[in-house]
Amino acid sequence: MILKTICVLAGSSPSALQHYRHAVDELVDVLVQGQCVLVFGGVDLGMMGYVAHCALHRKLHVIGVMPRFFLEAGLNLVPGIEVVMVDTMAQRLEEMCRRSDGFIALPGGYGTLEELFSILSMQQLGKLAKPCGVLNVGGFFDPLREQVRRAEAAGFVRSEHACLLAAASCPRLLMDELSSLEVPSLVKWEGLRRE
Repeated sequence: MILKTICVLAGSSPSALQHYRHAVDELVDVLVQGQCVLVFGGVDLGMMGYVAHCALHRKLHVIGVMPRFFLEAGLNLVPGIEVVMVDTMAQRLEEMCRRSDGFIALPGGYGTLEELFSILSMQQLGKLAKPCGVLNVGGFFDPLREQVRRAEAAGFVRSEHACLLAAASCPRLLMDELSSLEVPSLVKWEGLRRE
């Protein structure tokens, strides 16, 4: 699968950026080599803003999807991006999903994890057939991946869904994995109905 538009899910905390700046630089290098379009959450803060600035500096087309209430709260847009304004956080994710061929989550907090799991849930339900992965810098996502394995072992996640989350510590390897990841496009509901 050729991935030309990548949505990067990233945290907005400025204090965390220093630990992951190099990984973001490497990711943008890979996006530039693939001549990708970057889709992101629109805010000029933390890794979210940094990945957009890096991409713009490298002449990539950047699309920021942002709810209007962020502007009302005083959050800034990254200058020079294509801006898509929406009303709610749910619409924001819906629009990012619509515009993207695949998803990469960088280390982040509640918002990043919520978006990541919403995407995986849509894949599981057969409503989104686009690959998703995490850039596992310094093992940041190791506990999350272990939790997915535990959920699978306990019977909460089917084995065909447990493998939907790609992971690599190197951006190039992650992009290769995303390009070859098979995401089911049909819902398999048998065994889920109550008797």
